Amino acid sequence: MRKINKSFALLLVCCLIASLLTAFTAPQKTYEDARRSWAWATLKQWLDNGWLHGYADGMLRPEQPISRAEYAAIVNRAFGLSETSSVSYSDVKASDWYYDDIAKAVKAGYVIGFEDGSFKPGQAVNRQEAALILATFLRLDLSRDDVARFGDAADIDDASWGAVAVLLAQNLIQGFPDGTFRPKKPMTRASAIVMIDAAVRSGMAAP
Repeated sequence: MRKINKSFALLLVCCLIASLLTAFTAPQKTYEDARRSWAWATLKQWLDNGWLHGYADGMLRPEQPISRAEYAAIVNRAFGLSETSSVSYSDVKASDWYYDDIAKAVKAGYVIGFEDGSFKPGQAVNRQEAALILATFLRLDLSRDDVARFGDAADIDDASWGAVAVLLAQNLIQGFPDGTFRPKKPMTRASAIVMIDAAVRSGMAAP
């Protein structure tokens, strides 16, 4: 009986050590993954502030396209949104991890759903959509139209034209060295965070 108790105690100690190692290893992996990114300084600050989290395996994947649900989540965290509203999107359930973030986005009035009543939370956000969502949230003047300098300006949808223009004027978004904007290119997690961080640093506050 005593041997069983000792074995059980040893098992508990091993489990505790394993849990502690996991708790410390995951954040370490997240920081290491972030350190390899061009946006390391901003990513580190967001990790320190608790605004950014890695995946279950501890990886941050900064160059992975950001989903619509993830994008809403980081906007909410960056601007400290807490009030929620009812969610009626057909593909957003109360059991989903992003439900509360979508509810906050609905309350803030910046989410853009689809005509079929869906939100498509797992769909990647492209660069022009990311600009439109952020500009809508900040309630910026979308009447600007000075994006013609981009070689691919004609590829920017009419709905996003003003948003791209005003964020460009505010230095919150940039084009590429070749003179293009690439509006349909998926926005990466790192790029989205740098853009939202620039809005926070500029003093823009949630309406």
